[in-house]
Amino acid sequence: MYPCKIVDSSYFSTAPYAFSATVVINATPEDVFDALEDENSWPTWAMPIQSVEWTSPKPYGLGTTRRVAMSGGLVGDEVFISWDYPKKMTFCFTHSSSSLTESFAEDYEVRDLGNGQVEVTWTMAMTPKGIGKLTMFLSKPFMGMGLKWMFGSFKKHLEERVAFAAKS
Repeated sequence: MYPCKIVDSSYFSTAPYAFSATVVINATPEDVFDALEDENSWPTWAMPIQSVEWTSPKPYGLGTTRRVAMSGGLVGDEVFISWDYPKKMTFCFTHSSSSLTESFAEDYEVRDLGNGQVEVTWTMAMTPKGIGKLTMFLSKPFMGMGLKWMFGSFKKHLEERVAFAAKS
């Protein structure tokens, strides 16, 4: 594993590449966090993710760690650099199986709209290195679209999950 630069929340405004998507979901803020804390949930809506393994015990919070395996053999070790249940969580890579990642972070912000709806904003930021700079430059037009598509899948997954729980 290659070490990555650990960042803070200011990184999202300074990263060379940052992409964001926002969805309104029929759910509560707690429902959103329940899904984000569920390691089995991620592979169902985030297409590149193959598995999520929490490497810190519950309760999760600031400093919690986990390992995420993605398609193409990419593995990232992550640390949560912010955690404000059920409003915000932010993590960054501490290590990556790819030497092309200098830094990588994701932020999830949940805003309660009332009436059983939330607005969730997902921001992904990264700094590639080496040939990864060219790869990222070439794929930049598709990254934002892919993020929005995956977040649409998250919305569908979560609304189905909430409806199923309501029937149980």
